[in-house]
Order: sequence, then structure tokens, then C-alpha cells
Amino acid sequence: MLGYNGYLHARDVTTQFGEPVLLLAALASAALIIASFFYLWKGEKKSFEHIKKIQRANLALLILGFLILVWFHMKINQNIELVNLMTGEALGSYYVPLWIESEKMYFWVMWIGVFVYLLNRKGPTVFAAVSNLSFGLSVLITNFYSSPFKDPLPIFHGEISIWYTLIEQGNSPGAWNYTGQLFGKMAYFYNSTYMWVHPPLLFIAYASLVITFLGSVFMLKSKEISIDKIAYDHAKFGYILLTFGFLIGYPWAVTAWGDAQWWWDPKVSGSLMMWMFYTAYLHSYLYVNRTGMRRVTAVIGIMCFLSLVFTYLLTYISAGVHAYG
Repeated sequence: MLGYNGYLHARDVTTQFGEPVLLLAALASAALIIASFFYLWKGEKKSFEHIKKIQRANLALLILGFLILVWFHMKINQNIELVNLMTGEALGSYYVPLWIESEKMYFWVMWIGVFVYLLNRKGPTVFAAVSNLSFGLSVLITNFYSSPFKDPLPIFHGEISIWYTLIEQGNSPGAWNYTGQLFGKMAYFYNSTYMWVHPPLLFIAYASLVITFLGSVFMLKSKEISIDKIAYDHAKFGYILLTFGFLIGYPWAVTAWGDAQWWWDPKVSGSLMMWMFYTAYLHSYLYVNRTGMRRVTAVIGIMCFLSLVFTYLLTYISAGVHAYG
């Protein structure tokens, strides 16, 4: 049980240090929202410098929190090892990715912060202020509804705790059967190379496409060509990552699910629908200067993001191989 106790200690430390960091990020987000509103009201370029400083501090706090999660995952690898209870042979240690369970939202929002930071470097604009405001709101939502520090990796923790409890109770048949289940999930989920590539590509793409969504909303009213280009450039980048992410997901599905009809999974269908929406957006932008096409492109961009959110939520609200929890 020494390894398990070491894991529990690391989990407590993660909560102890991670929650204050995220709380500080939430306070910085509140300040960022206020500063963004002030800039939108007054329009003073000098006030935008305050926005940039607050946003940088906010992003730095999120990165610090992410480093705490990196440390926690390293401790999982060092302390938790599956063992063949019949022979004592080591079956392997966990390499848990940093974008599962409640860490998904955190990873996504951190990357939104990266894109907003890059946007701020281009200078003060109303669009940049709204982007900062949106970033601040997303951090607040993460703090209240998807903190990875309040209860770190609850599903993983529950699985491991059951295994150690069965061993401690001397329930050899139960522990033996449960070991097989854990090893299968470790090999095809946690430790899978695809798991370390497929999801992060998608989440970084989602973060980039948030900027496209905001730009599309602006396109409905504003005639600034620069905003059109920002939306389009972020859509191109996000689209490339989406495409590679989907392609990498295919061999993983074949390996993990074999003959199961995973191609009918709601998340897969939703993802393909989202990809087609963004394909339509990129094509419509080619004709954005034609009469009426600017508004059509903006509407498609908004529909794209709605399909993205819907696809993300499918993990939680629909049955299937991607079902969460």
C-alpha cells in the first residue's frame, strides 16, 4: 500500500496548491472582465495595456496550474503500478494524459488564453477586448464547474481505490478479475499513444475556433476586413488540427474497439458533422466579397461553433464508446 499512500499524498498536495492557483486565476479573470468592459466603454488605448498585463498574469497562473497537474501525473506514474496478483509480475505503470475528466476544460481554456495572448500583441481593438472578456468568463466557468484540483481525476481515483481495497480485504478472485479490467483500460486508453495525440489536437483546435466564432459574430455587424481575416486564419489552423485529430483517431478506434460498430457512435457522427460545417465555412469565405456572402459566412461560422459545443457535450449526454462518466 506504500505506492497507494504516496499517490493519495500527491493527490492531496495537488488540491492544496492547485485550488489557490485556480482561485487566483478566477480573481484575475474577474479583473480582466472589468478592464475589458472599461475599455469597451471608454475606448482608451492606455487602458488596453492593463488588459494585456492582467491577461498575461491570468495565463501564467493557468500554466502554473498545468505544471502542478504535470507533477501529479508524474506521481501517479511513480506510485501506481498494476501487478499480476498470481505471479507478482509487473504489468505496467500508468501514463495518464493531461486532458481527461475535469482536466479537459482546463486544457481547452488554457489554450484559449494562448490565442487571446497572441491576439493582444496585434494591438488594442474592440475585438481583442471582447476576446479577453470571453477568456475571463471561460476561466470563471472552469473554476466553478470543472476544476481539475477540487477532486483530481475522480473516475481514475475510484478505479484505483477499488483495486487497492480488494487487495487489502484479501478478495483475491475479485482483485484478479478487476486487474484484468484495469489493465485493458490502461493499455488501450490511458497509456495509448493515440490518447496522447488525438485529444490534445482537438482541444487546441477547439481553442482556435473560439476566436473564429467571436470573429463570425463581429462579421454580422462590423465591416472590418481585419476581423474577417483573423476569424479565417484561426479557422484554417483549427481545421488542420481537427483533420489530423480525426485521422489519428481512426487507427485508435480500430485498435481499441475492433469489430464494435464505433462508426455509429454519436460523438463520431457529431464530429464529422462539425468537420463538414467548418469545411463549408472555409469554402464560403472564398466568396466573402460577393454580395450577401459576408453575412452568410458569418452565420455558417456561428453554426460551426454551435456544432462544436454540441459535439463536445455529446460525450456527457449520449451513450456510446465516447460516453463519459
